[in-house]
Amino acid sequence: MKRMAADDHLTTRTALEAQFGHQIALLLKMIELSNLGGIATVECNNLQLRRRLFRYFDERLAERGMLLYPLRIDRHDLNLVRVLRNITDQPGFKDLELLGRYRRIVFFVYGLEDYTPRQQKKFLEFLNLFRDATTIIKEPIIIWATSDFIARMASEAPDFWSWKGLLFSFDDDTPLQFDEALLPAEQYLYNIARDPSIAVWSEVYVPLQLTHVRLKEERNGNIAREKERRAPLYSRLQTLGETTAVKWERFERHEALAVLRECQRGVVVGDPGAGKTTILRMMAHRMAVEQWERIQQGAIAPHEPRLLPIFVRLNALRKGYTLVELITEQLMRTTGLDTFTVDDVQALLKGERLTLPDDPTPVRLLLLLDGLNEVEFDLQRDVLSWFYQLGREHRLIVSTRNDYARFLPRFLTMYLVEPLGDEEIKAFLERYVGHRNSATLYQQIIEDNSLHDLARSPLLLFMLTQIADEATGFKLPSDHAHLYRLFTEQLLARIEEEWWNIFGRSKARIKLDVSRVALARLAITMQRERRATLNVRRCFWLIKEAAYLQSAQGSVQDIFEGLLFSGLIRLTPNRKAVEFMHQAVREFYAAWYLVTYEEPIEFYLDESGLTHWQGTAALYLGLHPDKGIAFRQLLGEEGAYQRYWLAARALEHVGLESKAWQEIEQAFLHDEKWLARFKLACGLAMEWRGKLSDAVLYLQDAIAYDPELAIASYELGIVYRLLGDLEMAAVALRSAIRIDPTLVDSYNQLGIVYFEMQDYTRAMYVFQAAIDLEPENPHHYFNLGLAYKMLGQYDEAWAMFEEVLRRDSGYREAREQQQLIALARNFDRIAFLERILLFRSLSLEHLVLLSHSLEERTYAPGEMIVWQGEEGDHLFIIESGEVEVIARDAETGALRVLNRLGTGDYFGEIALLEEGARRTASVRAVTPVRVLALHRTDFMRIKEESPDVVSMLVQTRNDRLEADVRHTLEENIQRFREWRRQASEHIQQYKQGEHQMTVLAADIRNSTPLTQQFGATRWLRFLKDFYSDMIEVVGNRGIIYQYVGDQIVALFEKPLDAVACAVDMQTTYMRLLHQWEMRLETPLESGLGVGIATGTIAIEDTDFDAVLAGTPVVLATRLSARSKERNAVYLDETTFKAILGSPYWAEMLEHPILLKGFHEPVRVYRLARVAGQPTESVV
Repeated sequence: MKRMAADDHLTTRTALEAQFGHQIALLLKMIELSNLGGIATVECNNLQLRRRLFRYFDERLAERGMLLYPLRIDRHDLNLVRVLRNITDQPGFKDLELLGRYRRIVFFVYGLEDYTPRQQKKFLEFLNLFRDATTIIKEPIIIWATSDFIARMASEAPDFWSWKGLLFSFDDDTPLQFDEALLPAEQYLYNIARDPSIAVWSEVYVPLQLTHVRLKEERNGNIAREKERRAPLYSRLQTLGETTAVKWERFERHEALAVLRECQRGVVVGDPGAGKTTILRMMAHRMAVEQWERIQQGAIAPHEPRLLPIFVRLNALRKGYTLVELITEQLMRTTGLDTFTVDDVQALLKGERLTLPDDPTPVRLLLLLDGLNEVEFDLQRDVLSWFYQLGREHRLIVSTRNDYARFLPRFLTMYLVEPLGDEEIKAFLERYVGHRNSATLYQQIIEDNSLHDLARSPLLLFMLTQIADEATGFKLPSDHAHLYRLFTEQLLARIEEEWWNIFGRSKARIKLDVSRVALARLAITMQRERRATLNVRRCFWLIKEAAYLQSAQGSVQDIFEGLLFSGLIRLTPNRKAVEFMHQAVREFYAAWYLVTYEEPIEFYLDESGLTHWQGTAALYLGLHPDKGIAFRQLLGEEGAYQRYWLAARALEHVGLESKAWQEIEQAFLHDEKWLARFKLACGLAMEWRGKLSDAVLYLQDAIAYDPELAIASYELGIVYRLLGDLEMAAVALRSAIRIDPTLVDSYNQLGIVYFEMQDYTRAMYVFQAAIDLEPENPHHYFNLGLAYKMLGQYDEAWAMFEEVLRRDSGYREAREQQQLIALARNFDRIAFLERILLFRSLSLEHLVLLSHSLEERTYAPGEMIVWQGEEGDHLFIIESGEVEVIARDAETGALRVLNRLGTGDYFGEIALLEEGARRTASVRAVTPVRVLALHRTDFMRIKEESPDVVSMLVQTRNDRLEADVRHTLEENIQRFREWRRQASEHIQQYKQGEHQMTVLAADIRNSTPLTQQFGATRWLRFLKDFYSDMIEVVGNRGIIYQYVGDQIVALFEKPLDAVACAVDMQTTYMRLLHQWEMRLETPLESGLGVGIATGTIAIEDTDFDAVLAGTPVVLATRLSARSKERNAVYLDETTFKAILGSPYWAEMLEHPILLKGFHEPVRVYRLARVAGQPTESVV
């Protein structure tokens, strides 16, 4: 059955205006003039007409920048003033005001005809009694009623009637009609779908991204060797492969609402202000709207369950007030029914019943519980218990901060809220400040690194939009504390500018200083007591103390109501407690209190308080007038490892390399110990933000100021490992161990580095040293067991896992490893696969999976295994026997043997890497052969778990492709043979000593997508043409030293020859690319990146693959990689100086570039003009 369906005789907008034009115009004018509230009544007997008029006014008000807020009166509360106050004080309504989307909100009150005569009488008594109290509602109020009720209002509420505003009439001859009563589940969905304070988020919502993540297990203590159960702040996760503070194993990434639609039980985690609440609110509204629309359309059968999304702010929980009671209260409030009991809801949650009271239709619940981190620990356990207790018909999604994720059960599906990308920032700004203003604001944000980093958080970006002012040219702060200050000051100003004007002399005018102190006292009390809310009575006492301290005029009630009006604090849904608009705002005011009243924050930074106070501590540094003193307090005299990370986050909050950093450095200029500590914290801040090259520089500075600072060497090792430089990582970690032989994490990290270098023997010795330092830590035994397992020493590995289980019987991974070892001992094929280079990176787990995916095949001598040109979908591993790889010459048609392969070798890798790829050669059995065939589908499963296998296959493919290219060139191009002879003669001249030469490196831009567009065979032909053309271009001006894959390296005696050759190479390459575009009939996005460097090099021998040594070789290669981004020619400074006065001109890049392998930034020049023409015109 359809409910609330659109009327068949729906009139047009023109028809309504023709029939009721005068009344419509008058009502709109009255609303337009109601700057400070106002109340009017509307007479309308036809309820279908009323629905049409609501839609009409909704559109007309929206055109004028106003919002129609429909308010259906229910039997739960007959006091209209109290109902309106409850709504305007609710968090959702405050959010609606703060968004600034509408210049006015207008209440349309309706539903009075549903009252019984007795209820109508009571309603009118309240209305008459509290008529003056309607003045505290600043929004215009329009009461819609039938003519009978209007008549009763005039007679039974005379005081209100004589005082109220205009009476409007919208009536025709249609008989009185009543809406069909809604069932409780439908009433719930209707109210959620129509609630403007929820619906407004759909207008400004920018799709956020969620990544499915898994928090890897913590394997070791922190630097101070606290036990794992103490969960220290930012402690490192010490499994093999972990290096960052809170490390996630990442999987697929999708739009947030699309992900949560499919989620049965899950957790949304993210940084403060990342958008967790917004996602859950949007989810609740979107699902309610969809369900309600289906009900309207009659698309839900009577027996089909209704999905009820229930959004709950968990900070309303308190001792003695359970989650079930909170949900019960919400259901009663939203449906307007008081027939719900806690027992009913508990039975519903547990799946013991599937209907609401007085409603036969089945329901399913979607519980959206927001802010687990704001709940006391005991209450968190109550919430988490519902992951087990909740009926399987229902769904449950919880949100929490990143730092609290480690306390959650590991079986839960977790989703990480990703920071906003540039396109999302742009869309966000356009929705909040409009297209014209957003362009200016976006440009400023993108050009300022600090602002750009701030804008990646939805909360901070929202604050930026609120304080952006066109009159001041959108001057925005680049640090968190300044941003919070401006944002909160703007909201406090509303108390003076708007609130006092509304109430005039009926309220005392409250000074901003009083409001600040009151908010600060509330915030510091919540922080000290680790609460997210305070009951209203307690808040009144704290505000009274603040008023006394400031000698404030006005009552506590006036101050309290003013703060509520500002939106910085708000009442919880049950109106019994107060919360801040956001946890981050509470932390800001707590920091402001500490700084203002000179209370050192270090008193709170003990081991148990670090996690709770980290947000406040980060803002404390930005607010403190003496940055040096504040930094000392954050770090502490002992310099504990967790405090370093706390200081690092604070440095990040004031802006990377900001003025605050300069002030701190200046304060420590004559104290090398503290200067080293500061540099170390700077390095951690850079590491946290992913700026690893900068982190290296700061950590090196820290070591230079204090060579005995072990933590600096330890962190440097970690950063080098993140950069992929395992050798330097090992050096740094060994240095940390030398400085402090008791630093157990250094041993652990060094063992991990050796493990990743596949030096399992050294890893084994280092993990054994960690055991000697911490013999009771089971994680060290586990890591040592993994090393033994990789060495194939299964008995020793088994013994280590036994030691793990002896210390921790619940150590699931150790038991799983023992099961794998037992399987490996009894399966010979796993031992064979372990010896194959391709699969050495696979864990034993994946080897087991692989072994079950392989198909055994046998071939007799002379039998063909694969044919050249056929489409392939298998990789073949030779388990025994010998084969030969043969190919037919394209010109002569003759068969030639390219290679011979034996036991342990493999072929057919292109079939796995490229779907639909054809075999580039045939393979024939020479002896009896047994092969193991791996299908592409099975390979894709392995690829997800071990990218190293893919890298190995790509390298194999490239090596064989290069060999094919070389064969092609050597057999079919006579001039290549001549070039090789000349190259040998040239190189022979330089085999002794060092020589000044210019090195040119050029490689093909975007080669991976090109390979996919071409396919293996065509790519081979393209490379043949490419190498042939490049040999031709270089000619006698230089010699080609080597070509690897898609890169060429050439040597020149004169820098000018190298530059001229680079221009010709790019021109020739673009011509070649165009020819292939015509041949393939598809556009090809590519270019040729060129880097040129001049300096001293040495040539070790005169072989074709002669080894070059010297900085120019590395520098040219690095520059070519950078130049690919702009399809340009990049020169080093020596080359630039050498071509001055020539037809070529280069411009220095604005900033030096930090290149991998170079400790100092390098000045780089971009070739800009050739004989009076821009380089781009040539390329």
